[in-house]
Amino acid sequence: MAIYLQVTQDYHIIPSSCKDDTMTYEFELKHRQTGKSAVASKSGWTPLNIDDYDKLDTDIFLLATSGQYHGKPKSNIKTIDPDVICKFLYEQTHLLPDKMKVWIELTR
Repeated sequence: MAIYLQVTQDYHIIPSSCKDDTMTYEFELKHRQTGKSAVASKSGWTPLNIDDYDKLDTDIFLLATSGQYHGKPKSNIKTIDPDVICKFLYEQTHLLPDKMKVWIELTR
């Protein structure tokens, strides 16, 4: 998801923001042009509840591998379709770490 947001949404990831004490989200981002902040969170097959993020005063990107999101939609919270991420990974393999490239090649 981090590479996807950097390439398609024009954000930079803030490496020092990937810490255990930010349990609500995985990492912070800054938009390359506007400097606007955002955060991102992901889950495996567990659905994400949009309402869990409504106290954060920033743009939020959510990715649930299951594709399931619960709660009331909000203008600052964008849910990402896992199929979009898969398509991106297959089209942009050259941007991925070597371990992920091997996995992608094995699943083609």
